[in-house]
Amino acid sequence: MGIWTGNLETYLNNTNYVTEYVGGESLDITIDFAEPSVFFDVSRFQEASVGTAYCGIVGYQHKPLSFALLIHLIRETESGCEMRSRFWLGKVEIRRLPASGVLNEIAQTKFVAKNAVPGH
Repeated sequence: MGIWTGNLETYLNNTNYVTEYVGGESLDITIDFAEPSVFFDVSRFQEASVGTAYCGIVGYQHKPLSFALLIHLIRETESGCEMRSRFWLGKVEIRRLPASGVLNEIAQTKFVAKNAVPGH
């Protein structure tokens, strides 16, 4: 067993444009998928029966602002497989600016996160 990668070009380093309900509001968002190793220690996946993990950064389509992280984790079970999805709202970052820059430090405060995330 290992992480199934499929056709990596179909999702890695390609921006996905979708309309989703976030916080009860329909939004045009982007999802930028990244290698699971950016988010996790993938060496622990085999022990946990994880076969696949899709991880991404969620942002607005028409604003240079990301506001969430997501993961779709697929693990093998006795009866097949199970997928669990998690979303972390409030991971705010201004795209195309240095993550450690002063503007992104401000963007990552609780005040900005509460106002940048839909439904808060």
